[in-house]
Amino acid sequence: MLPGTWRLHYTTWTGSISPPDSVSRDEFLPIIAPALLGRFMNEEIRVYHLQMHEPPPGNSPPIPEGFRVIKITPPDPRVNARFYREVGRPWSWRELLVWSEEDWTRVVDRPEFHTWVAKLNGDEVGYFEFEQQDGGDVEIVHFGLIDGFTGRGLGRIMLLEAIRVAWELPGTRRLWLHTCTNDHPGALENYKRRGFELFKTEIKGKELP
Repeated sequence: MLPGTWRLHYTTWTGSISPPDSVSRDEFLPIIAPALLGRFMNEEIRVYHLQMHEPPPGNSPPIPEGFRVIKITPPDPRVNARFYREVGRPWSWRELLVWSEEDWTRVVDRPEFHTWVAKLNGDEVGYFEFEQQDGGDVEIVHFGLIDGFTGRGLGRIMLLEAIRVAWELPGTRRLWLHTCTNDHPGALENYKRRGFELFKTEIKGKELP
């Protein structure tokens, strides 16, 4: 199991912050600024935990021509870091921006961790990550589309493919994930419509320093 800091897309920043080697300063500062500002504000974030215990019934809709998901083999931490930045930029995913390539490697280069990239006509449109856990649990750790490919129904198709792939992993008994009010506003409804059920809601907040 990974440390608790991996599980949330926000944090309260302290001390000095420098961009990791893989991120330029010009790219880093516009993303990190909201986090720095958040140190001086109260921010309430609602976190939704969802799960399913069996594959959803019924036939899946046809996959659009030119759409496919590809497993990243062997693991490449640069891929995960890049997609985390690109997918998370509109939704203030910023906690892992300070990770080095070594940090990413420790997470990604494990047999229980799986990364898939979605492509449409050869263009990368999004990604998802799985972690196989004790007791047959499989967590969707990160899931999302690159900005510019949202609003076209691709999130629904990619999620259906992610669900299919997860249930094909040996020993899967439960598929679960969490989303929050910092993610795409349609994320929660998309998960529910694909068969996930809400089992816990948390309210997290930042306190004034």
